[in-house]
Amino acid sequence: MSESRKAGSVILANLAMFNESAILFESEIEPAFMEALDKTIEEWASQQEWIGLFEAYADKDTWIYPSEWRTSLAEEENDTVVAGFHFGFAHGEGDAYDLADLCGVGQDEKGFIFRVKHEEFGGKSKWNKFYKQLPTSISSRLQALGFNDYGLSVFFIPIKLDPNLLANAWENEDYVEIMQPVITVLENIKQSVPIFDELFSLAKASGLARVE
Repeated sequence: MSESRKAGSVILANLAMFNESAILFESEIEPAFMEALDKTIEEWASQQEWIGLFEAYADKDTWIYPSEWRTSLAEEENDTVVAGFHFGFAHGEGDAYDLADLCGVGQDEKGFIFRVKHEEFGGKSKWNKFYKQLPTSISSRLQALGFNDYGLSVFFIPIKLDPNLLANAWENEDYVEIMQPVITVLENIKQSVPIFDELFSLAKASGLARVE
């Protein structure tokens, strides 16, 4: 018998309990942790005077970027930026719960994805051509901070919560300790900003300019 069949048998033999558990987890438990994560990111961003949106708890977007990455057209074009850090999946959304992925027991990793706005650097094809010739010193320093280089300037830094702290955080409604890895990742993101600034400078020195 396959593992999925065995697991299914256990669920069906305890259907009422699993039904209650799923409802509680989806309606209360996971939203509470995701809201705590958003609040942690928002408080950090506020302290750093960074700009962001913090709505992952509502199945929307959470992203941040330093204010100096806003362009001169930001006021006219609804917060135009050269790049930002977006909360999301490493490889694409799977079937696991977000909290399971954050704790390393799901199907994917969740964290922050660095995304450059290609229009600020001549368009996607010109940016990709430039990036293929980028010195390894850029990616190696980012990797030292915890970023994974997926090529063509797609950098991902995972958030890994401790699953052993879940029950205590939920019971006591105290998420400070379990969210410490989020702060660590955010501080590493802050340290990455000068490296990405160097990346932008190299791009401009190569002749890449904003597409009008």
